[in-house]
Amino acid sequence: METKNIFVDTQVFVQQGLKLENQQLRRLYELGKDERIRIFISEVVKQEVAGKFANKVHKALQSKKSMMKELEVLEDLLPPELTSALEKCDEPSLIEVALSKWYAFIEGANVQVISPDNICNSELLSLYFSGSFPFSDGKKKSEFPDAISLLSLKSQIKDIGEKIYVISGDKDLKGFCDKQEEFIYINHLAEFFDIYNRSEERLSEVVHRLLERNEAWLLEALGDAFINCDFIYENDYEADVEDPVLKYIDIVETNIITVDSRRAEISILAEVGMQADICGPDYDNAMWDSEEKEYIVFDSYKVTREFDSVYSMSIVILLDEKQEYITTLGDFSVDEGTTISLHYDDSSWQK
Repeated sequence: METKNIFVDTQVFVQQGLKLENQQLRRLYELGKDERIRIFISEVVKQEVAGKFANKVHKALQSKKSMMKELEVLEDLLPPELTSALEKCDEPSLIEVALSKWYAFIEGANVQVISPDNICNSELLSLYFSGSFPFSDGKKKSEFPDAISLLSLKSQIKDIGEKIYVISGDKDLKGFCDKQEEFIYINHLAEFFDIYNRSEERLSEVVHRLLERNEAWLLEALGDAFINCDFIYENDYEADVEDPVLKYIDIVETNIITVDSRRAEISILAEVGMQADICGPDYDNAMWDSEEKEYIVFDSYKVTREFDSVYSMSIVILLDEKQEYITTLGDFSVDEGTTISLHYDDSSWQK
């Protein structure tokens, strides 16, 4: 590992679904708390993540309003404590809770927030008008926050005289980092943990050998766990996903998140192909009720669809370090959550 300094971009938190308690962000928190690494974010990142928390709360409350409208038919049957609790879910209070969680993460992990006060405005304008990274063609204005973040970081690193890992999935940030000798660009957080763990050479090598040796067993376990997840169909949220069948699963990338002599947490990028039946109300042949202002659906549709996508997964393995074998495959999860969204690329609404 070239440095213990890391800069975490907004995209990292978005990739993890803003779930600060999940495997990778919890590991980041622990390393920062124990001062084994030095975590930096910019003031821009701090505010962007706060804004995304607020937006999540807003969307959740919009869903609550829709749910309450649908439950009007059960108004007399709902327990008073349930309706009372739902009515008390006001947006400012929930946003305050979400932001307190974010600010506690920053403080607890000893995150250093870099002020934009020391950036060079002439350098910022030069990058903008020349179209240099991160100002790529076609989206210049939207990249101002990234540019301010990177120039703030550049000023900070110049002061401490050390290199830093920049973790982001943004190609424009990569373009900027490639031109800075002190910046080491990394695509995602799991890749950094793998670098960190490989610095503890022997244990990481043992785990990588075990994963390669047991790949067939691992693929079978991942496939079984994946196909038993819950699924929703993005093209039609009223439809049900039935009879999912795994067609194939291939490991694209494997990274070690944590490792010790008995246990390892693994992040896996896997390409998954599956087939499922999609069943839902047939609005194509529904009738519009102008008095009730709603569709009257007479029938349903059922189609079989095939899906393929790359998913980020996490799995725990228990191991015998001395004998070099896996004793147990432990907890499995898909990083996007317990319910997996399936998207079918088609121009029609239902199919």
